[in-house]
Amino acid sequence: QYGTYLGFFHINKIGRTALILFTAFTGIIFPIWNRLLLVKKMRDSKEIDNLRFFEFEQLQIIVPLTTLYFVLLGHFMQVPKVQEFVIAIFGFYAAYYSFPSEKKITLDKKIFRIKDE
Repeated sequence: QYGTYLGFFHINKIGRTALILFTAFTGIIFPIWNRLLLVKKMRDSKEIDNLRFFEFEQLQIIVPLTTLYFVLLGHFMQVPKVQEFVIAIFGFYAAYYSFPSEKKITLDKKIFRIKDE
């Protein structure tokens, strides 16, 4: 009823809901938003430079992987099991989807018309 107390941090229902929303944002919404933003920026150009693509890929990896820290945070704060499960699903999905592979990067380079130098 009063939330969970971990050290100096007190989490209540609003905090648990915010944790789920932050996890959903960093794990699912941000990668989609970032990709759409890049598509919008390069709509009129024939190709984009490697630096902009590198920055895009870097954000596509770093931000979703921070979702795993929310999974740990939720576990240490002893949120209810159902909410912890939702946070974990978002976190592990984000890690699976954003983890770089040569095949994925090659496909992104093809989609965004990146020339190898």
